[in-house]
Amino acid sequence: MFQEAHEIKCVMFIGGDRIEMVTARVGDGWTESIFESTVHLDLLVRGQMHLDTSGHGVQHMIHELATIRDDLYSKYGLIPVEIYAGSALRTVQNRSEFNWMVEEATGYRVMILSEQEELTFSIYNALQKSPVNTDSFNELIKEIENQNSDRIDQ
Repeated sequence: MFQEAHEIKCVMFIGGDRIEMVTARVGDGWTESIFESTVHLDLLVRGQMHLDTSGHGVQHMIHELATIRDDLYSKYGLIPVEIYAGSALRTVQNRSEFNWMVEEATGYRVMILSEQEELTFSIYNALQKSPVNTDSFNELIKEIENQNSDRIDQ
């Protein structure tokens, strides 16, 4: 049986109360999910717009990310891993400290999504659960982008 060339990749999204992870085989124009998981956690916010980086929530997240890293390595070797976060980290003042802690403990850097990127990601994720016409989805994304650029121009 012929098997197309592919690589294995992992993508994670950090929300205020969870890490969502998908590991997939990715080939030329196709993706096949191998493993999906959600880890629930509690990112405690201390004061206004500040993560409690010494608290249990952040420490638990870093521990989970390190465990995921070790599991991925034992199963697949060294593979590309991308970690994204949205408003839960975008709005806090000490996100650089948090990002440094994650990178120091795991080797991974967290990429903070803009509002528009997070909205597009959320819509795409919702539509993946309810299949729709791809052209309709692309039109919806263009409409959102136009509305956002109109808002910025005002």
